[in-house]
Amino acid sequence: SQGIADILRELSRESRQLRQGLPEFLHWKPNIDGALISKVEYDLLFEVHIEFLYNDFLLYRTLGKRTQTQPEEVLGIAREILKTLVIMISQKTRSRQPIKDIGLNVS
Repeated sequence: SQGIADILRELSRESRQLRQGLPEFLHWKPNIDGALISKVEYDLLFEVHIEFLYNDFLLYRTLGKRTQTQPEEVLGIAREILKTLVIMISQKTRSRQPIKDIGLNVS
């Protein structure tokens, strides 16, 4: 059980490191200026960001199921996902852009 926990934590660390290692222009930020990038680019950056977060969420959720615990990281990541979604939906609503399928299955 501890071996699995270490492996999942290492995968999470590697995923975060990979995300941080992406070039700056591939990072989604809540304050991205819509005038500087196209809607397609914005949506792509958002998708990459949310997919990394969701991957981390799934890793820690798996850890919780395997160890019969509730890792505190799960709640932090879930909050970050929700915060990101609220920001994106707010920005899209203010600019009257359609909110497309997010492609996130949170079951």
